[in-house]
Amino acid sequence: MRIVQVLEMASEHHHSSLGILKNAAYSFTTWFLPLILGFVATPVIIRKLGDESYGLYALVLGFVGYSFNLNLGRAITAYVASNETKTDLRERDEIISSSLQLSFLVGFVGLVSIVLLSGWLSRDVYRLGALVEDGSFSLKLAGIIVFVSILTNLLWSAIQGLHRFDVFAKLSNLNGISLVVLNLVLVLSGFKVKAIFVGNLIVAVVVCLASLFAARKLIPDFRFRRKVGGSLFLKVLAFNGGVVGYQLSANALLLFERGAIVRFRDPDSLAHYVVAMMMGLYLHAFIASVALVLFPLSSSLKNDKEKLKALYLKAMKAVSVPIVFIAVSLVVQRELFLTVWLGRSYADEAGTVLAIHVAGFALLASQIVVWQMVEGLGYPQYNFLTALGALVVSLPLMYLFLPIYGLEGAAVARFAGSLLIFSVTFIAERVVFGNVEFRFWLSLLGKLGLAGSLSGLIQWSLRSLVPGNWAGFLLLLTAGGIAFVLTLMIVRFLRREELDWLSRFFAKREAFSGE
Repeated sequence: MRIVQVLEMASEHHHSSLGILKNAAYSFTTWFLPLILGFVATPVIIRKLGDESYGLYALVLGFVGYSFNLNLGRAITAYVASNETKTDLRERDEIISSSLQLSFLVGFVGLVSIVLLSGWLSRDVYRLGALVEDGSFSLKLAGIIVFVSILTNLLWSAIQGLHRFDVFAKLSNLNGISLVVLNLVLVLSGFKVKAIFVGNLIVAVVVCLASLFAARKLIPDFRFRRKVGGSLFLKVLAFNGGVVGYQLSANALLLFERGAIVRFRDPDSLAHYVVAMMMGLYLHAFIASVALVLFPLSSSLKNDKEKLKALYLKAMKAVSVPIVFIAVSLVVQRELFLTVWLGRSYADEAGTVLAIHVAGFALLASQIVVWQMVEGLGYPQYNFLTALGALVVSLPLMYLFLPIYGLEGAAVARFAGSLLIFSVTFIAERVVFGNVEFRFWLSLLGKLGLAGSLSGLIQWSLRSLVPGNWAGFLLLLTAGGIAFVLTLMIVRFLRREELDWLSRFFAKREAFSGE
């Protein structure tokens, strides 16, 4: 049985309205709770570590954080979901076993590579100076954490395949909340970067063991099969190849980007850059959590292009609304936001960088709909080539612009890659649907452009009338939000049938068909 066919079977399972609503809520908490805690903790960690040590912390965290996106379990999710009827347990066990073997191999290679290269990276590539010893030790710990987190991700894939998003949410929140709380306790107790990553390793191991216990409890009849057929292993490898390819491309850009900033500038500059980039990542993560459901839905509609197109257009319209409003508000209020959050120095150093990053990640967030659709149709290689193209564009520009234009130059280089990824949206429409939806895009850009412009203008005009604190920021956000919503209502951005579809999206199975 082909993996794409199994994906189609998995998407056909019946779910109650209450179950879908609960799953949506569980998925939301995995994004929202770590966001709130991280938002509160960041100023404290920066203040206690200092900009230079926080820059090192952010550099190493790039290895750790992005490793959680290295997911070799897509095939597991599909096969476990399709085996709710328990018709072929041996094939399921072989898929899980082969994925475990592949994950162990990839994780072990990553671990050995990072450990062996840690000293050279700290000394000659990143040129950490007085922080070389701390950097080398932290990178070694990061290598171990990467290995553990890859295995954890695989176990989470099996749990998601059983549609147990409640269990997944608990484990994900355990990981995110434990990391933030432990990091806060350590920095408030006077510990530095090395101790933080020792704590991160402990959390990673605990979460991995908890995930293993949960997976074994949910799949008690699983039997590990050491010998798996070569053809089946190759199928798993081929299916995951595109997924791993685009994840590694994104990882490579982030690691080279942060390394270049430390090398050409200093760890202090990296701290400013990472904080500015953080808001773009939060926006991207929010839209990704909402659009995750499009992966199985696209697979189920593979042979019904009309319904697939209807689903695609409605989903694109739905995600564009929060993307535009959040992006406009952050760009317009960037100085006030950074000042009340982290202080005036960060507003001065990172304000423009934040605006560029938010614009770039807004483009990436809107492209998530296409990303999930294409992968659901069984073409992750398309996403890999797109991400690789962004890497090829952004990386040389970064090394060219960074020494001349500083952090703003690095942000522009990353934006160029994001623009390339967004532009490929139109190629995907042509390939999947046979034409580019020009009328849709003109209407979308015109109406959202008008609403976003009026919202931004009002927030900009009222800046001098509100206090320079969180209350003032929220007042401007409220005024801009009212203007944004009223404009969309006046231009009839969402028709009644689209509003009905959105209301049913998380509550009824019929909405999933794109009708």
